[in-house]
Formats: sequence, C-alpha cells, structure tokens
Amino acid sequence: MSLIQWSDALSVNVEQFDNQHQKLVGMLNKMHDAMSSGQGNAAVRSILNELVGYTKHHFQSEETLMLKHGYPDMEKHVAQHENLTNQVLKYVERFENGERISIDFMKFLTEWLTSHIKGSDQSYSSFFNDKGEA
Repeated sequence: MSLIQWSDALSVNVEQFDNQHQKLVGMLNKMHDAMSSGQGNAAVRSILNELVGYTKHHFQSEETLMLKHGYPDMEKHVAQHENLTNQVLKYVERFENGERISIDFMKFLTEWLTSHIKGSDQSYSSFFNDKGEA
C-alpha cells in the first residue's frame, strides 16, 4: 500500500523536477513497503541510502537551475534543503547505530516532501517557466 500518491497537485510544471519528485515519491513508497512487509534492516538500509543519494542529486539539480537563472529566493530554498538534509542524516546515524526507522520518520519525510513541493517548489514554477524551463 502506498504511503503517498503522486498527483497533479504536486506538479511544479518543470518536467525534470516533476520527474525527480515522482521518483522521490516512489522511493518513499518503496521504503514504506519494505518496512511494512518486514524485509529487514538490509533492505531498508539500501533504500534509505538510495533515497538520501537521490535527494542530494535532486537538490543539486534545483539549485543549479536557480543559480543559472538568478532565482530570487534561492538562499531561502537552499537553507530548506540543508535543514532537511541535516535532519535526515541524524535519522540515518540513529539507524546505523541500531535504532529502527520509525513510522514517525516516514511521516516526517512524507509531510516535508509534500509541503515543500506544494510551497517552496511550486513558488519557482512560474519563474522557471518564464525562463523557458518547462
């Protein structure tokens, strides 16, 4: 059962970022499924590492385009990325020290992703579209 469903409400109207967001949604669902079906720490660790790596790639993609076009809210947006990264790395460290990934962590990631996309990311939609990035 999916934890989060992709919908047009999550679209930022920038194809590369919509594709990346859909992949992040898929990874969250994959990790949720692995946890729900009791696949064990090795499976969860693999998915978690993939999720962290891909999130960094996605953030870099957004930040590169923001820098290229002089996005006015870039500093604030980058700070949000850094904040999430730091929070997630704390969870990863706890997991590596033997703590299980909790439903609270999955809820945190889901809420952060959806609110970030619907807020900060959708705020850049028209800016990038005006720059020819659709």
